[in-house]
Amino acid sequence: MKVLITTDWYRPAVNGVVTSVRNLAEGLKLDAFLAPLPPAERSALRAKLGLGADDLALTFVGRLAKEKNVSELLAFLPAAPRNVKLLLVGDGPCWHELEAQARERGLTDRVLFAGMAAPERVADCYKAGDVFVSASRSETQGLTYLEAMASGLPLLCREDDCLKGVLSPGENGFSYTTEAGFSAAVRALQSAALRRRLGTAAQALAEARFSEAGFARAALAVYESCLAGAMGARAA
Repeated sequence: MKVLITTDWYRPAVNGVVTSVRNLAEGLKLDAFLAPLPPAERSALRAKLGLGADDLALTFVGRLAKEKNVSELLAFLPAAPRNVKLLLVGDGPCWHELEAQARERGLTDRVLFAGMAAPERVADCYKAGDVFVSASRSETQGLTYLEAMASGLPLLCREDDCLKGVLSPGENGFSYTTEAGFSAAVRALQSAALRRRLGTAAQALAEARFSEAGFARAALAVYESCLAGAMGARAA
């Protein structure tokens, strides 16, 4: 028996040489995201970003570009309760266009442009928020989704193929395809208890499946299974 262990990036066919293929999610360095942010530091960072204690921060981290579809989030925001704010962490060619859209819709106090965060501060920016939000339909691996999950944030994302095996609606977040679906999810996420439950599940999945330690455990399990099978075949 020949087993090839690979990541999601590479899916070879089973043939005369390889008799079994096990696809494992590539292990990511998530330690900084898994580490908790002290409450006092989180409160101070939220205040610096323009977030109040009672605000619900929908946090986007990424490039402000057309393919990220951030304009959809601004279009859907007016229907959300007034305490819901959109925190945009990142830079890109659509910055000024999105600023103009926020002004036209009267959202300048609800759309917060944080700019590009230093690499060592990105994890804290996730943790300052309450929900990770994305309207992108152009992702492949979706690294920011995994970072957000590791930070303990529930997901609110436009339905996309890259979310298979990552987002389980009702378990670690919600997906949407329409403005009505987005608004319903935002209303549900006003519940702090629900956010905690979904965020805890999201973080557990990120650590178990997508971290370096999770990859190592999964690879070890495959090797142990193969060894047990080989020993059993030899004994027979």
